[in-house]
Amino acid sequence: MFRYRYIPDEGLQFLKQYKYQSGLSSKLDTVIMTPFWNYVVELLPTWLAPNLVTLLALLNTMVASALVIYYSPNLIQPCPSWVYYVCALCVFGYQTLDAVDGKQARRTGSSSPLGQLFDHGCDAIADTLYGIAICGATQTGASLNSLVIFLLFSMPFFAANWEESHTGFMRFGFFGVTEGQFAMIGIFLLTAIAGPEVWFQRYFFDLELRFCLLTLASAAAFITLLLSVREVEIYYQNNKVLPAHVKHGGRSEAYAQLAQYLAVIALGVYQLTTFRDLFERYTIVLLLTVGFIGSYQVSRLIVCHVSNQEYPKWLWIFAPYLMLIANSVKASSSGAGFCSDAVAVYSCFIVVFAMYSHFCWSAIDEICSSLGISCF
Repeated sequence: MFRYRYIPDEGLQFLKQYKYQSGLSSKLDTVIMTPFWNYVVELLPTWLAPNLVTLLALLNTMVASALVIYYSPNLIQPCPSWVYYVCALCVFGYQTLDAVDGKQARRTGSSSPLGQLFDHGCDAIADTLYGIAICGATQTGASLNSLVIFLLFSMPFFAANWEESHTGFMRFGFFGVTEGQFAMIGIFLLTAIAGPEVWFQRYFFDLELRFCLLTLASAAAFITLLLSVREVEIYYQNNKVLPAHVKHGGRSEAYAQLAQYLAVIALGVYQLTTFRDLFERYTIVLLLTVGFIGSYQVSRLIVCHVSNQEYPKWLWIFAPYLMLIANSVKASSSGAGFCSDAVAVYSCFIVVFAMYSHFCWSAIDEICSSLGISCF
């Protein structure tokens, strides 16, 4: 397994000719933020590798999530107000560094397909980590709301990359990445100023503020997915015959990928709501496990797209999670599982994390060896 290759030779050859086509930018990006980002990139030393800038951006998400996990281990305890201020600053730092890494690559003449993979791969991990931080700020704890928050990060990101892998163009719907990041900053700042209890206040139709926010955001995320489905459907209606060399396209494969993603969501909802006691005792570990599985799916999708490979219909990273569910089902029906809950939960998380880490390390190593470049 440790010598398993994720990109075959023909995929590495295709990767050398791959050209990334950036998506649409919002008015906020082009009018306000781009001049600021252009100023920031000129402050960076030319010896600083673009992928290192991306890694530094990811470090911001690690700091934010680590602070929340430390002070709110069950995502229901209030954190000191300074933690939320730091989280807001980390989101801004992540946003800035994530925006200038590509500019640094063009500035230093070191652009490569690895940059896109590394950037989007780190984005996938960041979605999971910031999901934890937002859950802590709004104190959703072991509830379906926490899973909804994770979907708010995961679904638009999956939809954008899924659409790009078939149409060749990345689009983030009507609510862009930058707007979403500023919304996160607003959530952290509001929590820091008014306290986490602000999310329990009732305003519209006697509904909690966090419920209103999650409802609107969920609608936006779902609409984004539907728009991506529409774009993919239009693309294949206009391109009924694909070039012979294209392996990763086709309407049937597109919907198989979508079905796989939605199936994982359904499993997560089933596992986290059916076995509520388990979720309450291992809230963060289970959320990270589900989040990393979703991040892995998107990362594999990106690699298959840029290397012109067919996306696997089965991913082995599902196996440990299915075994965890099986253990919970057996414990619920017979009073005892195959092993203790602690062993099952932590073993699942460790295996999922190890498989994801192995994929990241192997894919980067394979691309660097093929292109004759260094990651950093």
